[in-house]
Formats: sequence, C-alpha cells, structure tokens
Amino acid sequence: MRRLAALGLAVALAGCLKPSAHTCTGGWTCPAGLECADMPTFCGSPAEVAACKDAADFTACSTTAVSDGFCQGGACQACVTDYEVCPAHTWSPMTYVGPDLTSVVVDKPGSAIGVGGGSVARWDGLTWSSMTVTATDVLRSVWVPPEGGDAWIASSTNIYRWDGTTLMTAATPATTSLFSVWASSQTDIYAVGSSSTIVHGDGTMFPATQLAVTTRTLQGVGGSSASDVYVVGSAATLVHFEGGMWVQQTLPADVTGALRAVWADAPNDVFVVGNSDTILHFDGTTWTHSPAAADVTGLNLRSVWGSGPSDVYAVGTDAANATGTILHFDGQMWTTMQTEPVTLTAISGSGPHEVIAVGATETVLRYTGP
Repeated sequence: MRRLAALGLAVALAGCLKPSAHTCTGGWTCPAGLECADMPTFCGSPAEVAACKDAADFTACSTTAVSDGFCQGGACQACVTDYEVCPAHTWSPMTYVGPDLTSVVVDKPGSAIGVGGGSVARWDGLTWSSMTVTATDVLRSVWVPPEGGDAWIASSTNIYRWDGTTLMTAATPATTSLFSVWASSQTDIYAVGSSSTIVHGDGTMFPATQLAVTTRTLQGVGGSSASDVYVVGSAATLVHFEGGMWVQQTLPADVTGALRAVWADAPNDVFVVGNSDTILHFDGTTWTHSPAAADVTGLNLRSVWGSGPSDVYAVGTDAANATGTILHFDGQMWTTMQTEPVTLTAISGSGPHEVIAVGATETVLRYTGP
C-alpha cells in the first residue's frame, strides 16, 4: 500500500500524472485504479477500501484477494501473525527479539507475558517487546491468576511481582532455587524449587516449608482451585494438598522419571507431564497413563496447558535437545501436532483460539485453531 502511495506522489512531482489520477483529501495523490484511503496506507484498491469503510484500525476484514486481513489506514491488508485480530490456522512464528523465553502465560486474549534470562517480555496483541528487569537473577516461571492483575514470577533466588512496568521483590526464600510459580488468586500464590521447598504466600507474606513426604527437587506446581493444588518433581514426585497436608500420590509402577508440569481443569481432570514420554491423567480416583499415538516417543515433556478436557497441549524436546514437539489431546488420544528444530520450553493459552508456545533461539509460535 505505502509503495503505491509513494509511487503516486513521485509521479505527481514529476508532472506526469495521467488524467485519471486523483488527489485525496489529505493531499496525496493516488494512481489510476486506486482509491483514497487514510494514513499510513494512503491508497488501496476499491475492494480493499470498501472492506474497511468506517472500520477502526486492526478490525478483521476480507476481500476476494485477502481471505484473512485487517484494516489499517482505511484499507484491508493481508494478515500478520503478530496481530490478535489475525488468525493463525497452523502453528506460525511470531516476531520476537530478546532472551529465549522459558515460561509464558497468556493472561487474556491478545495479551501474553514471557520470562527468560533477566527479562520480561510482553505481547499486547500487536507486537512483542522485551524489557531487562534484573542483571543478577534468572527468571524461570511466570503466572497470572484467573482474575487477572499483576504477574507472579519465580526466579533462581526470588519471588517477584510485576505490575507491567516494575519488578518488585515479594520474597527471597533462603538457600532455595525456585523453578515454578502458580496462583489461584492474587492472595494465594505458590512457588516450588530445590530441597523439596514449597513457598505459599498471600501476596504479602511468603513462608517456606519443606515437604516431609519427599526430599526431591520440585519442578512444577498447578491446580484447579485454592483447595486443589498439585506439586511435581524429580523421581516421580507427585503430591496433592489434602486436608491441610501434602500427600504423595499413587502412580503407575513404571513411572520413575522426573515430572515437570501439571495442569488441572477440575479435581477429576488433571494432567501431568514429564520425562520419557510421561503423560499422566487423574480422573478423581486413579492416576493412569493418558493414551498417546505411536509417534509420541523419545520426548522429555516440559509444559502442559488446556482450554478444557478435550483440548489440551503439551510441549517437549527429544533427548538431544535438538527437536521440539507440540502435542495435542482431543479427549481421546495425544498426537503430534508440530515439530520445530529448536527446544520448546512452555505453552499457554487464553482459550481454544489463542495458544502460544515458546522456546530457544527466540522462538514464539501462535495458534488460533483450524
């Protein structure tokens, strides 16, 4: 669009405009066959301008030539994966420049927060931006409660609160390295880490405790509510908060490796993923292996998230950390959805039509459904 506008202006200056060229209200000139639009588009085809008549910028549009488009400057333009209004019917790369992200949370449609290194990254529905917030710490995990509000971040040494602008230290557990954070609300926050440590805070105070049922490193925490919380870790550690105490869960006998992440839709619908292709499901009574296709093999799974019991995603990487894989569960079976030539570290979404996965070499992928 801008190229055509520039061409029209150049021709006008040269005094070589054809009689059918016309000057727009804003002062620029559009060549024959194009109609006046607004800045920064300037000129567009009749179909492009008609599709966005009286429409605000970044409104969805379409023409016979552009099936998925967005309005900008009064004309319909081909979609860009970074824009919330634009669909991503297959896993598509987003534009991101910054430290590799190790965790991501999509806190609402058109909004996501990621962390990696000493930086916090933010997607505002249009672009990703990255901000260095600490030069001495490594940010590992981020979560925003369902109610919204501030993000909670776990690092190698601290629990932080981030309000979108400022990173504030909420707690510094002694001699503990933290790996994961989750919150049911802004006054019910959990973080877990080394030496079987669980930190549970109300937003102001964050007392740390050590599990009596295990001495393992705890690597993930999640739940469906404040009264339904799970913690997972090395050597098949899986504990549940029950009646004021943490209780080790009974798992299939062949589960012996590290468990890395947990996602719970309800007390009777919980998924846990881990190393060696481990995908477990709890139906409210028993933990079992969740069925997977034959090609789901050789994976160390790192993250799991779902929009409901028949729409669950997991990401992981092969043993060589060379190929990342995105898996999907449709309520019946896990299947391979996408592979990437990089390590994939985390996945999150706001619903079935907004899912984001992140990984090494500045990888950020977006999917909005078929």
